[in-house]
Amino acid sequence: MRSRRIRILLTSAGTSTALGVIKGLSDNDYFEICTTDVNPYEMLALGAFNIVSHHIVPYASRGQEFVERIDNLVEELSIDHIYPIHDEEIRTLHGSSLERIVERLSSLNINSIKKCTNKLVAHQICVEYSINTPRTSEVSTFLEKPFFPVFVKPKIGVGSIGARLVKSHSDLFDSDGDLVVQDVCEGPEVTVDCLTWEGSTIAVARERIEIKSGVSTKARIFFSNELQIIAKALADRFELVGMFCFQVMRYNNEWAVIDINPRSGGASAMLLACGINFYQEHFLIQAGLCDKSRFDALAVKVSQLSASNVVRYYSEHRIELGSQND
Repeated sequence: MRSRRIRILLTSAGTSTALGVIKGLSDNDYFEICTTDVNPYEMLALGAFNIVSHHIVPYASRGQEFVERIDNLVEELSIDHIYPIHDEEIRTLHGSSLERIVERLSSLNINSIKKCTNKLVAHQICVEYSINTPRTSEVSTFLEKPFFPVFVKPKIGVGSIGARLVKSHSDLFDSDGDLVVQDVCEGPEVTVDCLTWEGSTIAVARERIEIKSGVSTKARIFFSNELQIIAKALADRFELVGMFCFQVMRYNNEWAVIDINPRSGGASAMLLACGINFYQEHFLIQAGLCDKSRFDALAVKVSQLSASNVVRYYSEHRIELGSQND
């Protein structure tokens, strides 16, 4: 046991992704969590969990102001690791020249993030390494030989935000922003949560049964050797580190990668109900406290996982006004 717990600074504490991290770590003997958000403590669900403190920060789009606030918190709170949630936060912090910040972002590879979040680049890498993925192109290329229906998505980003089915030219031109056009795939839609370390990857599949606001509320959790192989290929080719997830659907009668998220997902915490805690293992790896036997034991446990349904539900929490935040 260390003389003190490893202290993690977690941003965007109001998101489902951040709350998943907190659920996985809040009652752990190794870690303690400090959080940040643009909202105060009493406007978030943090009171349901054991955290050290919460701190208000500016939006990451404020650039240097955001960086300086995080840097001050790192020093003030003796932070060991920073785990930013949003892409804008990651880009802003990685662009910092402050060594104290950059060295605490070791769990994130900025080059991997750029590859994953650009859907056209991600598609090209998958094609290059024979990872099945639906045909994807820029709108200008698509219009040379158009066909419908198709799926359109923002070129930059993760998840289903801004994605929609387009059935005609008029629908296509009603879309805003820099888009890519993708062949329509068949269900089911499955998210695969992954943990990678020293060339090995562990993967657990979540078939989406019910989705609300883009996040699974009911899912079937299972192990698939076929999806495990795809996960390993993605980890290798995209140089992914620690936790990540990706989405697949059926295309040409095979699983096809439709999205890659270089971090845990909004519903990755559903694995906790099955006794799989990737959050804990991720940060043990970052702290140098994981060894091969521990990782291999987790891989065996996952491979023997019985398929089961996990249902999420809302819980009410009273937060006394004036509670901890600054």
